[in-house]
Amino acid sequence: MEKEMVGPALSGFFEQGWSAVQRPESRPKGRPLRILLAEDNAINRLVTVDMLKRLGHTVEVVRNGEEALLKLGRSHFDAVLMDIQMPEMDGFTATEEIRRREAHDSCRLPILALTAHALRGYRERCLDAGMDGYLTKPFRATELEAALAGILPECEEAPQSAPRAAAGTSFDLTDLMQRVEGDTDVLAEMLDLYQVETPRLEAELGRSLAAHDARGVQQAAHALRGTVGTFGARRAASLARDLEMLGNESALSGADVLWGELERELAVLGAELSELALHSIAA
Repeated sequence: MEKEMVGPALSGFFEQGWSAVQRPESRPKGRPLRILLAEDNAINRLVTVDMLKRLGHTVEVVRNGEEALLKLGRSHFDAVLMDIQMPEMDGFTATEEIRRREAHDSCRLPILALTAHALRGYRERCLDAGMDGYLTKPFRATELEAALAGILPECEEAPQSAPRAAAGTSFDLTDLMQRVEGDTDVLAEMLDLYQVETPRLEAELGRSLAAHDARGVQQAAHALRGTVGTFGARRAASLARDLEMLGNESALSGADVLWGELERELAVLGAELSELALHSIAA
């Protein structure tokens, strides 16, 4: 399902992620959303996905909280529909981890709890866990639409991927230039350091993963996250962050998949920063 993110394929990735799917006969109010649905029940998944598509939204599906965290580390979503009772990791735990990750972010990801429980105090428990809304199953499309409208969004800057898609790059050039306050000499030094430091950190991370060295993975991924984050490369930084967390927890299951995606992202980023360096020299 993942495409290699090089050259024209980069724009194709975003086109796939933001493309509109089945539109309702009467367009809903508001913009189409990119939604992550975390739901382990196959029938509930089918019904909810159909509702969301008819409301004009794009949907990706995971079956538990662990899968939700991995997916959120790789892609941007406008909102999460989070079932409470799921295997491996439940909705409460996943939500608490999402809130921990975004503690220093300017935007809060809206999370709507989905549960079969209609017990007194259960809504408050969901809100206390960090969720923004609560919907009892089974629900109708009109109820789902109203619940989504009630949690969206606290920050209009949320769709970070959209500017990236328009710019066609894997990093945020505006953010980068603001960081160096328009000083092209500083930018040139940063680009030179990147070409030296990133291959070294990438090699260290690869060796640590091959040796199943969790501590080494944590350290190399942390350093790599800081490096790419300085350039506004949000997706690469997010992937590195997930690898850092796996290393910190000494649980490297799934690390190979993340590593493969990070390698592809770094290849694209490196090529784009090399092109930027050439433009800087020419200027």
